[in-house]
Amino acid sequence: MENIDSIFNEVAARTLKKYREQKNMSLEDVVKHMKNPITRQSLFKYENGQARIKTEVFLDICSSLKIDPKRTFLDINEESMSIARKISEKNNEPVDIKLIGKNNSETIAKTFASQEMMDSYFANNSYVKFDNATPIELPKRIVKIPVLGTIKAGVPINAQQDILEYVDIPEEWTRGGKEFYGLKISGDSMEPKYNEKDIVIFEHTSDFSIANNKDCAVMVNGDDATFKNVSISEVGITLIPGNLNNSDGYKPTFYSIEQIEKLPVKIIGIAREKRTRL
Repeated sequence: MENIDSIFNEVAARTLKKYREQKNMSLEDVVKHMKNPITRQSLFKYENGQARIKTEVFLDICSSLKIDPKRTFLDINEESMSIARKISEKNNEPVDIKLIGKNNSETIAKTFASQEMMDSYFANNSYVKFDNATPIELPKRIVKIPVLGTIKAGVPINAQQDILEYVDIPEEWTRGGKEFYGLKISGDSMEPKYNEKDIVIFEHTSDFSIANNKDCAVMVNGDDATFKNVSISEVGITLIPGNLNNSDGYKPTFYSIEQIEKLPVKIIGIAREKRTRL
């Protein structure tokens, strides 16, 4: 799966270098006119895609080059999305969208869908991330949901005690009485799709009929919840880790219909969104 974060960084690097050369400015010229100067070597690395460009550095470089940061960022984003879509169509798989930003002083991912969203960012330096294959509009109304470190057996989701923090989701997701919670990933069993410390947003459900081929939180034999891809057949359920090429012995685990009932095996949530903090 191609990561748009790397695509975005490459396009940003190429774009900034293009503007610098158009203005006949040397690396030293750009650095000298920055409010918070970086080294010539750092700028060289940024321009050649050897280092990730931080938001504040990007804005400072734009100021030094005397170019509109909003327009430049939007152009970079549109070109990145165009490249990502072509890769997605060619490989027939979704693209993991991760753009760089900040929210409440914490760096998380971001997808811009309009100029209004860009204006909002540059007005208040606020970012929100929705991990979908296409850009979406920012919600006007939000609700907070808990992010859990673990999900204890025998305790309802809304009564879990291991709450690490709260995150925002669109209020419209909760229509029809739907419930959501977050789970902070621990371990590498679902890499490379989900990495340690990623926050996964789950829709709370126990419905096996909609869980097939989905990434789910599952509770087995009264133990704490585990996070695996679920494959359901007429004879049982298989929990499949994402990281099969590992040295830790992660392997698919099969449970028969009888085991599902006796242990039991319960679906307690379907992954709807991943949030990656950089």
